[in-house]
Order: sequence, then C-alpha cells, then structure tokens
Amino acid sequence: MNKEMKLGIYNFIKEVNMDLRVKFQEYDIECDIYDEIIYIGATFDKQIDKYFQEFVEQLEPKCKNINPFLLSILHEIGHIETWTEEDLEEKHFLYNMLQMNYKDSDIKEYNNMYFRIPLEQNATEWGINYALSHLDLMKKYNWLHN
Repeated sequence: MNKEMKLGIYNFIKEVNMDLRVKFQEYDIECDIYDEIIYIGATFDKQIDKYFQEFVEQLEPKCKNINPFLLSILHEIGHIETWTEEDLEEKHFLYNMLQMNYKDSDIKEYNNMYFRIPLEQNATEWGINYALSHLDLMKKYNWLHN
C-alpha cells in the first residue's frame, strides 16, 4: 500500500472520528474497541469481502454504489461506536457456537451467519447509516480501495 493510500485512509477515518487512532498491518481490517484503534491491512480476503458486500446490500440496497472498502472501514468504526459489554459477551458465545457447528460447512453460509451476530450487524448498520448520511464524504474518498 503506497503512502498516498495510507494518507487517504488516515484522513477518511479522522474525518469520521478525530479521536480514533489508525495503524497499518499486513492483513485484513479490524479494530481494538478498548484502545479505539482501526487496523488497516495491506491484503484482504476478496471472497469474504464479496460476501460482506452482499450482506450490506441485503440490509440496504442503496449501498450498491457505495465503495465497499469504505463500508468495511465504517463497519470497524461502527464497532467502536456501538459496542456494549453484553453484546461483546454474546458475540463470543455465538462465535464459538458458530465455529463448532459450521466448521465444515459452506464458507458463504458461515459468513452470512457471522455477519448476523448482533454485535457485527450493529456495526454494519452503523456504517451503512453513516455512509448514507455522509454521501459527500463517501464521494471524496471513493478513490480508496483494497
């Protein structure tokens, strides 16, 4: 990932929430809810990204034309903005159950169930709402991609 992309990602996140920290890493996008850090990876799993985008469009068809990379970042910010201890405990339980019950199942089915864990869906819905209410910001950073 070049410096221009990193600076663009950093600026996008800071425009959403100035208090968040941004760090770059080798793989995937994730967050640390306690330290309010968004981690941006240099590489991603394109198949899971596709399933995530399909899920987003199921929740809100208007998101079909919104940059999926930016929606992924907003999802991570959404975790920081929406999480509760109860939701986090429930996610750990449901995630463990999902891993036990769907270990050998279809990866698409597994991901669709994972995306519906309340903590995950809340973060996605926050990201969708933010994107749709800040379309100018989304257009400004539409050049960012993974």
